[in-house]
Amino acid sequence: MAIQNIAVKLCGILQSESDEEVTAREWRLIGQEQDGSQLLTWVTSTHNNQELLNIGVYTNKTKTLSTLHRFNEKLNIIQASVNASHSLLVYVVKEIPKEDELTKEALYYPYLLPLLLDKENKPIQVQDASSKQVMVQYVYGKSHKYSPGVRNDRFLLFKHLECINIYRTTMICNDCDDGTEEWGFDGVIPEPDTIVRVFSWAQWDCVNQVLYYIHYRQPTQSFAEGEEVKSPSEIMPTLSALQFHADLPHETVSFLEYSIIRREWYKRRRSRLTVNQLKGKSEKENKKKNKQSNSSSSLTS
Repeated sequence: MAIQNIAVKLCGILQSESDEEVTAREWRLIGQEQDGSQLLTWVTSTHNNQELLNIGVYTNKTKTLSTLHRFNEKLNIIQASVNASHSLLVYVVKEIPKEDELTKEALYYPYLLPLLLDKENKPIQVQDASSKQVMVQYVYGKSHKYSPGVRNDRFLLFKHLECINIYRTTMICNDCDDGTEEWGFDGVIPEPDTIVRVFSWAQWDCVNQVLYYIHYRQPTQSFAEGEEVKSPSEIMPTLSALQFHADLPHETVSFLEYSIIRREWYKRRRSRLTVNQLKGKSEKENKKKNKQSNSSSSLTS
């Protein structure tokens, strides 16, 4: 019921911006940005009953839904992100093989789409299709530090278990004959930098612009009394965090070996068990005292 109410609300927003009847359906949440805005997709139909996929951004502060792009077909977009100026969109299309196809694995296609006014915006495939799950995410921050006429944006591309790359996209501001400015994108995507090579888990904190991931590394030597000395050849799962800044490169802000996490978890678990045991023991003693008190009262009476 709650999902239906949200869909009705979003349809109402679209209807308020159009003179024609809006029949949007199949709403999906496919992304979230630093300011709390959410990326959504929905399906509409033409007069010829052709299904089209729309992608837009919903801003909770202003309760507005802005359409970013309308595709000429119904695509299976599973995840997306847009830069701060809403001029570049990255998204992932998941293609599920048909029954008569030899390929049995689903494929993930990452694309970059310029969102420039009065331009023929065509999607650009960022990487080759992958059978491993792919996700994309724009990094927010100041993008015009080096020149007022150049806007440099960055986005992350996650390939499950394999690597995390960072791409840079540059937009140039051109002066028009009428004195106005016009942003342009040449469609060139430079080679990415690999910031994480092999990982088992990753999560993006869009509010704080922090990338958390678990990977394997050689354990740090511990000299604490009673601590088990690990072999240098042994590798341990480690939780690391990369902080992304507006004007500076990213930096590793922390890492924590899994053995430490596990030890702390066991400590807290034992502590909770001890508290629960004491609580249970106290409750039993109180019940016993109450029972004895009731028995004494019955004898006295």
